[in-house]
Amino acid sequence: TLDINKIDGFKSWLKSNIGYHRLEDTFEPMYYRKAKYTEALDISATDQKNAAIDITFNCDARRFLKDGDNAIILTGNGSLYNPTYYEAKPLIRAYGTGSFTVNDITVTITAANEYTDIDCEIMDAYKGATNCNGNIRTTDNKFPALRAGQNNITLNGVTRLEITPKWWTV
Repeated sequence: TLDINKIDGFKSWLKSNIGYHRLEDTFEPMYYRKAKYTEALDISATDQKNAAIDITFNCDARRFLKDGDNAIILTGNGSLYNPTYYEAKPLIRAYGTGSFTVNDITVTITAANEYTDIDCEIMDAYKGATNCNGNIRTTDNKFPALRAGQNNITLNGVTRLEITPKWWTV
């Protein structure tokens, strides 16, 4: 229930958050979904001070593992194990110039101001608000993905990778 005097503020807050946002619950504490509010609120007063609200969210079909939001740091060749059955599109922060390979996809960084962020889901390279797509080349214009199970990673010139794997399941 919600205090009836706070309904207008709650509705304004809910409608002001455009796009997908993280939605967590206590039923599955290891996961979260990406959700956005799209429906009108269904409000029914339970008494003179409280109201019950039914809220409908439009959710991404994937459930993301909270552990997949933790960056894994590599300063040399190594591997990552994807604990799910689904290919994950990581966020990779690469330090320096040179290249790195994830499985069979190589990313070559020709210019960098300390580091380059590479978002494999949206296929974009940047540092802050600066577009860095012109500073990278990838195998067959593909971005790295973390397959189910073991993933081999090699560094060649790049001195450090911070990989946020974004593991997910259904």
